[in-house]
Amino acid sequence: QQQLQQLQTSQTALQAALEAAREEAAALRAAQAGLEARMAAEQASFTQQLQQFVAASQGDQASLMAQLEQEVKAKGQAEKQVADLTAVRTSLQGELKACTGKLQDLQAQHAQLRQQCDADAKRHAEELAALRATSDGKLAGLQSQLDSERQNATQAWDDLQLAYDDVERGKNELSQEKKEHKKARTELKATKETLLKVQEELRAEKHSHEDDNHMNQLELEEMRAKQRSDNEVKDAIIATVKMEKKELEGKIAALKALLASQEADYAQRTQQADDDISQLRTELKSTKEELADTTSKLEHLERERPTLIQKAIKCQEAQLKLARVYNGFTKEEDLLKHMFGDDSYHTMLRGCVMVGLLQKQGGKDVNKWQERHFILNDCFFVYYATEKDKHPRGVLRLDQSRVEKVDLSDVKKAPSPFGIKIVHNATGREFFTAVKSSELRDEWIALLNEAIKG
Repeated sequence: QQQLQQLQTSQTALQAALEAAREEAAALRAAQAGLEARMAAEQASFTQQLQQFVAASQGDQASLMAQLEQEVKAKGQAEKQVADLTAVRTSLQGELKACTGKLQDLQAQHAQLRQQCDADAKRHAEELAALRATSDGKLAGLQSQLDSERQNATQAWDDLQLAYDDVERGKNELSQEKKEHKKARTELKATKETLLKVQEELRAEKHSHEDDNHMNQLELEEMRAKQRSDNEVKDAIIATVKMEKKELEGKIAALKALLASQEADYAQRTQQADDDISQLRTELKSTKEELADTTSKLEHLERERPTLIQKAIKCQEAQLKLARVYNGFTKEEDLLKHMFGDDSYHTMLRGCVMVGLLQKQGGKDVNKWQERHFILNDCFFVYYATEKDKHPRGVLRLDQSRVEKVDLSDVKKAPSPFGIKIVHNATGREFFTAVKSSELRDEWIALLNEAIKG
């Protein structure tokens, strides 16, 4: 039992070590997930910056140079973050090596524990064999003792038979003597005194023989009682031997069941340990693959960084050229004509993102609301009075504006509480429209924000 407790203690320690290894692997996966999240954030940041570079089309050259300086600073921060990621990768590699060493130690402990369990099982089998041999020896001794008792009982019975034969012979002799006494009485009838004397002697001898017969009967009854007592003792001994044999067989069966249970438990725990080690190996392999993939992504990002910087510089140059082109048009309608060739309703429908009837707030009279045909095409939000108009009634540049969701419940004469506000970034001018439902407003706002992002 002490060895089994030691085995259970070793198994518990092995399970604790396996749990620690699992926790370390989980921490390693969490660190890797954090690293991937940071990489994704960096990539998203670069993508967003590129989108901002492409979408930006306003401001003068000084603001663009300031943005360029900010991007240079952002580049320095990105390089610092990449260095931090490299340090984290080195740390993760060290932790991975430590985890591999611990896994090897656990495997060595598992092999040692398996050897010890095999030795214990072999020793238990030897003890069981010795116990079986001892029990067989005791059973053989009891059987020999029982045979000896049986022989003694047979001898006693033979002695009893001899005694009984002696009694029978005594009876026969007594009968013979009676015959002789009768003959003597016939022969001694002549003399009365002699007859009386012979009769007295015969009476005395008869009483003596009766006493002897009585003593013989008593001795026979005593011998029979002793024989019965001996038989009862022998039966009790036989019952005790059978009971001890049954108890010994029960103990042997219980010991066999205990040994089988311990072997099954050991096999189950060994299988569980093997499964845990296999799972840890799989997790370790997966972690190594993920780490290699992360390293590859970092290297790819490191290789792509100069290209991204060059693209950002080219985007800034293109923005400067685009700003010069935009600044060359004093009216948005001229820019529309330059880009689309025509600013009529049907021309603007080509390639548009969305079109619909919206309520527009009046310019001078804020209590006046008018229904207009709105078209969202590229970064232009234009509206017409009718579908036959050759020129728009208004043009909004979304790349120079921001969109907000407003509640028009408190606005006087508003046709709907679901409002959209467009604010010009440079002038701060506000433009209000109203739609029929909250879902339609959310759809319009989502598309307008996508147009602002480019």
